[in-house]
Amino acid sequence: MKTTNICLDYSPVYGGVVQAIRDFQTALGGRILSFDDGLEERSDEAAVHYIDENSRFMGKRHQFLSRHSRRKAEQFICDQNPELLVTHSLFRGQCNWTRQQAKREDIPYWAVPHGSLDPWVFSYGGKFKHWWMRLVGERYLRDASAVVFATERERTKAAHIYSGDNTKVVHWPVEMLDISLRAEARLDFRKKWGISEDERILMYLGRYDGMKRPLETIEAFARAKADGVRLVLVGGDSGLRKSDLEAYVADRSLSDSVLLTGPIYGAARDSAFLAADGFISLSHRENFGYTTAEALSASLPVILSPGNDLSFDLVNQDCGWCLSSNDLEEAVDAIQGFSVTEPSALEAMGQKGRLWCESHLSMTQFVSNLNSLYVI
Repeated sequence: MKTTNICLDYSPVYGGVVQAIRDFQTALGGRILSFDDGLEERSDEAAVHYIDENSRFMGKRHQFLSRHSRRKAEQFICDQNPELLVTHSLFRGQCNWTRQQAKREDIPYWAVPHGSLDPWVFSYGGKFKHWWMRLVGERYLRDASAVVFATERERTKAAHIYSGDNTKVVHWPVEMLDISLRAEARLDFRKKWGISEDERILMYLGRYDGMKRPLETIEAFARAKADGVRLVLVGGDSGLRKSDLEAYVADRSLSDSVLLTGPIYGAARDSAFLAADGFISLSHRENFGYTTAEALSASLPVILSPGNDLSFDLVNQDCGWCLSSNDLEEAVDAIQGFSVTEPSALEAMGQKGRLWCESHLSMTQFVSNLNSLYVI
């Protein structure tokens, strides 16, 4: 089918959402239309078409699109002549514009909330978001031929706002890491960062952001007193700075057992996954969690908070520790369990997680699942 993906501010700085949009475009073909305010770095991907959008309404960005932007977007859609529109995220002007455009052109559209209907999202700016839902959102979601969630848990949490018959669950895809490179990656990473071969690496990979709870991760590790384990936190500044975390580590006298690398990108990032023995995320909210999926593909046992929506799919897979609450003592127990579990048992956990990942998170499966949703 000919498809156009529609979003705001398609920029690498937005991480997982942009990756998901890219995955939709890869799976379905067509172009990406981004209404853009020019404040963030633009992608150089050939599939992306940017339309400058600088309108403001009630202090929020892009509540309603300017006439100039609408006209340019309508011309772009006319030129592309798509059979399906896929619109990403909520609470902004691209949603109502898509509904109107789909009605005008008599074509279906999908709505992809990307976690926007999570109760946590309504814990801030809730009055505006409820107002938007009444004015625009309810009709926008109801008229969509599919409202697409990344996990069953995301759909369950969204039901407090919307639970129509058109809700669907499609796991986002992940590229499987080449685990044949593990031995070399393990040796190189440990040599670079001064980690001995007999230490287990428990890896956090994500922005240094309060929502992802890096401080709580360090605190749980400190309480666990996990001998022979090195906690490695890979990420970039975002709300919290590397220097903030380093000061916290120093105050707790953990400098010999906690390493903060800063950001690592590309092939080096893949190698960091392969060098690890386990993965931990105590995040408040991950409506999918690409890093968790990548950890599974790297055959790593995982420790996941209930904020990781994928954990609800993994709870019976015996591929790690899926916590039932954000109580740090649960995380402490899991870290202790990781530290004393036999290497062969950890390896078996990792293999089970990788098999699940291969079965559920491949691009082939993603394409098949999306195609099954397309009903004229």
